[in-house]
Amino acid sequence: MRFAPPFASWHESIIPMSRRTKRPPKKSLRKSTKPTKSWANQPGGFQPPPGWGAQQPSGGFYQYGGGDGGVEFEFGGTGFSDFFEAFFGGGRGRSAFGGFGGRQATAERGADVEADIMVTLEEALHGSTRTVSLRRAGSNKVENYQVKIPRGVHEGQRIRLAGQGEAGTRGGKSGDLFLRVRLARHPDFTVEGSDLIHEVKVAPWQAVLGTELKVPTLEGNVRLKIPPGTQGGQRFRLRERGLPGISGKRGNLYVVAQMNIPKKLTEREREIWSELAKLHSA
Repeated sequence: MRFAPPFASWHESIIPMSRRTKRPPKKSLRKSTKPTKSWANQPGGFQPPPGWGAQQPSGGFYQYGGGDGGVEFEFGGTGFSDFFEAFFGGGRGRSAFGGFGGRQATAERGADVEADIMVTLEEALHGSTRTVSLRRAGSNKVENYQVKIPRGVHEGQRIRLAGQGEAGTRGGKSGDLFLRVRLARHPDFTVEGSDLIHEVKVAPWQAVLGTELKVPTLEGNVRLKIPPGTQGGQRFRLRERGLPGISGKRGNLYVVAQMNIPKKLTEREREIWSELAKLHSA
């Protein structure tokens, strides 16, 4: 089929640049109307192979455009046919140019491993170095590590042992071993952040008249003055007797007064409590 422009001689009305500038004339801008050759309009036409236009295994299909000289391709999934994926390494099969399709195998880092470590409050206060034994899942071998417990560790904090996790593959680095801190229960204290809580039992007459009690700390016993009229649940603060905080400054130790009411009374004690009751009710 020939394609003729609507104005066949439009280029003849334009003065070539070469006549004005004395430069060699440029090539003509007129498009060639000579018919092009393609396999679609060759003698005998195009003979599609069997199955052309059928649904392909990849989910797409080929579509022949007919005798107008054009062919359309449509593919589903990755956008490539099975043939091209297998030939150029689309990840489905072995490439025709050697090796398997897709990305080359690279070194992979080993997985990290986590385990719990029990730390005493004294270790959290002063820090320590301890031998820790660990047995990995699926292995009977016991591994020993020297672990440095830093001063001021808290519940849930992790201590990292670099390179002691799972081994890497294809030359990759080993993962890390993380020891998650669990503060061991203490017979005298509970932990609230960097503060320590200690409960002390106070007899009714001590609460009424006041007294002085011996209370424990992580560094030994100290004397605490209980003032007259102390109430049940009242707190007394001992400054910087707790655990080190993030800034390094120590928390406080809070002593909580708990009323210790006698369960059994002698006859004389009962008389005294009765007299006290009469005095307060008068």
